[in-house]
Amino acid sequence: MWKSVIVILLVLCFGTVGLAQLDLPLPSPNSSVSQNVGITKVEITYSSPGVKGRTIWGGLVPYDKVWRTGANSATEMHFSTDVKINGQNLPAGEYSFFTIPGENEWTVMFNSRTDIGGMDYQEDADTLKLKVKPEAGEFRERMTFLIENNTNSSADIVLHWEKLRLVLKMEASTNEMIIKL
Repeated sequence: MWKSVIVILLVLCFGTVGLAQLDLPLPSPNSSVSQNVGITKVEITYSSPGVKGRTIWGGLVPYDKVWRTGANSATEMHFSTDVKINGQNLPAGEYSFFTIPGENEWTVMFNSRTDIGGMDYQEDADTLKLKVKPEAGEFRERMTFLIENNTNSSADIVLHWEKLRLVLKMEASTNEMIIKL
């Protein structure tokens, strides 16, 4: 609604000239992060919702139900080489990233179906499914993915929103891949 009010005010003040070029902020803006981990490129593309005074965990994002882990459409992750996530093999490729948040433990799914909107999750397309325990974090208004503690063979992929952090330990066999080259 506020977006419409802004447009009306701008039209009243300045007319319609130039409004076609005006790029108003989205309620859940598109965002991305990428990082090279050794010779492995990691890319994450997502929409970043805000807390906006709402109860997030167990409220906006219900417990024990599949969540697209972001807004608008499913979050996507791309790995240019084979990696391990929390010690489990994940082949190189592009994945939709879904979660099932729980109060004490989350289920994380890397799904082979990509370019899907909303909640078009299909369990039979999961390439990797694992359990992860969330941890407390500083308050963060917008949902954000971070790639932290980057070395030539590992990094932490972190989902951080509200006062929760979900950390996925990623490993790449950089030395072995270089030897094979």
